[in-house]
Amino acid sequence: MSLDPRGTVLREANFVVEPTPDGFAARWFDGPVLQLRAGTIGEVRSAIVRITSATLPPRVASYDACICVSFPDLDDALDEINTLIESQSQLQAASAGAVFLEWNGDISEPDSD
Repeated sequence: MSLDPRGTVLREANFVVEPTPDGFAARWFDGPVLQLRAGTIGEVRSAIVRITSATLPPRVASYDACICVSFPDLDDALDEINTLIESQSQLQAASAGAVFLEWNGDISEPDSD
């Protein structure tokens, strides 16, 4: 999924979406605000290797686009860990992509069809 300039896919997944200069601020129900921007897959590949020292899963290595997610305050986001996890899950479902959590080095691939 590309970062649709209208936020249509996110809105259809029940996110409240506000445009920002770089992308979107998105919130799923009472979850934390996620700052979303289109990124290069090179950014993600470099971060995954740097943080985990792991080889990329083959499916992730073949991706050519990504959505970078950040938080205004990670500690505040982690205080809402259950809704953070659910928000990430909803974003993954809406994008049909893998999720790499830089703050803990976890890679979650989408379910296979």
